[in-house]
Amino acid sequence: MNEEAVLARARTAGIAVDWTDATGRPQRVRTESLRRILDALNVIDAPIGVPPLVTARLGRSIAIAGVDAGHPAELVLDDGEVKSVAIRNGTVPGIRRLGYHSLRFADRQITLAVAPPRCVTLQDIGGGERMWGVAAQVYSLRRAGDGGIGDAGAVRELAEAAARHGADAVALSPVHSLFPHDPARYGPYSPSSRLFLNPLYADPSSIFDAVAPPDEALERAALIDWAAAGAAKFARLRALFDEFDQVDTPLLREFERFVVQGGEALGQHARFEAEQAAGSERFHLFMQWITARSFAAAHQAAKAAGMRIGLISDLAIGMDRAGSHAWARQSDLLMGLSIGAPPDTFNPHGQDWGLTGFSPHALVATGFEPFLATLRAALAHAGGVRIDHIMGLMRLWLIPRGQPAGEGAYLAYPLEDLLNLLALESHRHRAVVIGEDLGTVPPGFRARLR
Repeated sequence: MNEEAVLARARTAGIAVDWTDATGRPQRVRTESLRRILDALNVIDAPIGVPPLVTARLGRSIAIAGVDAGHPAELVLDDGEVKSVAIRNGTVPGIRRLGYHSLRFADRQITLAVAPPRCVTLQDIGGGERMWGVAAQVYSLRRAGDGGIGDAGAVRELAEAAARHGADAVALSPVHSLFPHDPARYGPYSPSSRLFLNPLYADPSSIFDAVAPPDEALERAALIDWAAAGAAKFARLRALFDEFDQVDTPLLREFERFVVQGGEALGQHARFEAEQAAGSERFHLFMQWITARSFAAAHQAAKAAGMRIGLISDLAIGMDRAGSHAWARQSDLLMGLSIGAPPDTFNPHGQDWGLTGFSPHALVATGFEPFLATLRAALAHAGGVRIDHIMGLMRLWLIPRGQPAGEGAYLAYPLEDLLNLLALESHRHRAVVIGEDLGTVPPGFRARLR
């Protein structure tokens, strides 16, 4: 493929052949780098046709790509109400009800995600009053009985204490699932999966009356010994599970319901972790249940103490390609590319964060299911979410594996769709959304987010 053909195909694929760096200087991606990136985007040319999900704003007409002729159709609103509508020139009349609605026409059915103009705001929650909160790294919150690593119980205590002084939120570092078989891999921004939680932060004492005492030496240590404290915490959880799983109790039935509700995704995650640790899949299901229950209790306690927002979770920009999400669902991800940042005045060689992320093509083809599942996981036990490197909703600097960070390029993402879904989920959860915009920010992006 000659240079002009490479440039044309790259532009069609959403790659910014030409871009502007942090100093305002125009740059062009090398042709060889474009070839490598295109090789990693080998599904980008696959036709999608009518997408399974189309986003729209409340009350605005909705364009359905790939549908030109007039079609009678049936609209099933998310509350079950059925209406007849007409698709004319590929357009559906505006819908004045928020939600995920089904449009049926011919032999097809697609989802219409009708979103409000913006996310829930602090004004919506606070009624115009100023609100404040505190932020903390979960692992640094220490309390008696935590075994040497901060946990959801310490989060609860911090939230209750802060609420007594008038705080409305506690913002946390990511609590995504890491690698239980290797607790020394403790970086919260390099998760195995963003759909599930880190069991090291579980607080068994919030659920069970009798919990084995932790190692006091680990609790007295000035720094966290991740390998030792992690192994000790998992051993305590294992002993608790072995006793818990023997007798039918209301808690055991609650656990079984959690497993059913978690479905295939939870089962795959547990299988991955069990294979890595050569252990029991059911034990890893138990650890996810006890951790989810711990953070639910912390958020509920924050709200009960008077916080108007409660916990604010943190959503990492990507995930480790050796983690459970990549193992179970490689088709969601850009496995041959790493997320990073281009060269700038702070990092003249650029940055490679060693993470993989969602394929924009896969997002559209799956009706944005991976994005929605990830966002809902972040909001499951929180009143808000901070999105790491929110520029990723518009573009990501992606680097071919094994190449220097400067050999990357920006790949476009469906910003309007992602913002619409973010606003809709914000309202469904009544949760605020914070975007971290540090780095090379596209022109006009901050104004668009506001």
